Amino acid sequence: MFNRRQFLGSVPVSAVAISAIHLDAQAHGKELQTDNSKASELIASPPVVQNPRSNGFGVSIAVNQLATAWVEYGFSKDDLPFTAVASQHGLIRADDRVLHVRVHHPEALPTDRPIFYRVKVQPLRYANAYMLERGEPQSTAINPLQLTSASTARVRIVSINDTHENLETIHSLHREINKLDPDLLIWNGDSCNDFDAADSPEQILLNPAKDPQRSWASTRPLLFSNGNHDVRGQRAREVIDSFAAAPESSELPYNQALRFGPLALITLDTGEDKPDHHPVFAGTAAYQPYV
Repeated sequence: MFNRRQFLGSVPVSAVAISAIHLDAQAHGKELQTDNSKASELIASPPVVQNPRSNGFGVSIAVNQLATAWVEYGFSKDDLPFTAVASQHGLIRADDRVLHVRVHHPEALPTDRPIFYRVKVQPLRYANAYMLERGEPQSTAINPLQLTSASTARVRIVSINDTHENLETIHSLHREINKLDPDLLIWNGDSCNDFDAADSPEQILLNPAKDPQRSWASTRPLLFSNGNHDVRGQRAREVIDSFAAAPESSELPYNQALRFGPLALITLDTGEDKPDHHPVFAGTAAYQPYV
């Protein structure tokens, strides 16, 4: 099996800068509470931009109660005329932990100037099948997002890995990433030791600094390539629900082949560091047919 650390080591140093809360039970027909304290709790992470393509990008955001979300975007901070909504089989996506919205623009997005966007999140309550109640929408700040052209002559990439929920390390990385201001951030796995029963996978992945005001992937895209620790633990199966998968394949959500200027980038899900039949997995690993 190809060692992912060897893969990172093969990239020139010059190309890589750095190797649920439910709604309150209320009387029938009572409207949602939308006071300031409730509103401040609705959005539980910064927006995380992922998996850019020439005509689109994904945005994920954690929430603290059942809600829907959409992305408003445009090419001027004062004008966001386009709206992207996530839906499937006729239903707008709703969740009480994390929401994903993918922007599909009708033509190639600009790379010579920023794209401005914000995420709007709106609480949702089902009083019954015929009485749905909506709270006041809440919004993130308007963020400038810079995408990279495949034909650009130069690109700055920052790659991080083995963060393992170490808050001191993560805060230091935030500071260094902001200084380096890369075009793309790669999180090369091992975001934690394991996702045990007490963990909130969406908080580990979307809010690693434990502060919705700290973001390393709101103004630049993130590519997540999972490590062996990201598939361990009782709640590891929820990781794919916390990060938006590559748009081309739900079966291979972390496998991508992309071009960023002079850099051709391949991300691979290499699974565990032991064979599937190893007794430590108790018959729960199936990476051999997966890859």
